[in-house]
Parts: sequence; structure tokens; C-alpha cells
Amino acid sequence: MFIKKIFRHISKNKLFFTILEAVTFVTIWRGTWGLLDKYLFPNSPQTSYLTSISIGILLLVIFKDKLID
Repeated sequence: MFIKKIFRHISKNKLFFTILEAVTFVTIWRGTWGLLDKYLFPNSPQTSYLTSISIGILLLVIFKDKLID
């Protein structure tokens, strides 16, 4: 009961959820970046960077219509 009251109060605060979303996004990005550094061409940083950039650009081109909306 007490937790529901707190959650109702917090859910009305848009700033809290905006900050929570930002922290969640950064955390996921940091974890993904760390995994790519470790497993995607770990002995060749330049190749890893170029491959990551290429994958990112390819995904943007593929999903550009979905991202605009």
C-alpha cells in the first residue's frame, strides 16, 4: 500500500522519469560499448571502430523511415 502511494506520486513527476530514462539509456549504451570493445576485433581497435561505425550507419539507413516518425 505504501509503495503504491509512493509510485503514484513519483509517476506524476515527469522530470524523474526523464532522468530515469536518460540513466537507463546511458547504462545500456555503456554496456553495449564495453561488449563491443571486448569481443569485436579486440586486438585491432581501428578495425573495431570502423566496423562499429559501419554497422551503425547501416542500421540508420535500414531503419531511417521508422526513426523519423
